[in-house]
Amino acid sequence: MKLPPPPGAEDVTLGEIARRLDRHEREIGQALRDIRGDIASLSYVPVGTYEAHRAAMAQQVAQVVADVAEQAAARDADRRLIWTSLVAPVLMLVIGVVLYAAVGGGP
Repeated sequence: MKLPPPPGAEDVTLGEIARRLDRHEREIGQALRDIRGDIASLSYVPVGTYEAHRAAMAQQVAQVVADVAEQAAARDADRRLIWTSLVAPVLMLVIGVVLYAAVGGGP
């Protein structure tokens, strides 16, 4: 028993099928060439872009190093200030006691 053709189907010759397959093959081939071209253009970075990126990165690293050095200097200054604020009153007290004892202090 032979099935009827689906609605909208037309009688297609073997030559028409071959032409359609050939057209699809060319379209797929062109699409693959386009994809290969896109991938090839993404697979490398131009030298100018690479050098610019490296220069910017080196500048950022130098800035970070300078910031760290500046913070270390500020930390050292703070440490000296703290020691001075602790030692100065003690020395003043010691000097006061020595002077009091030297003068013979007391009424």
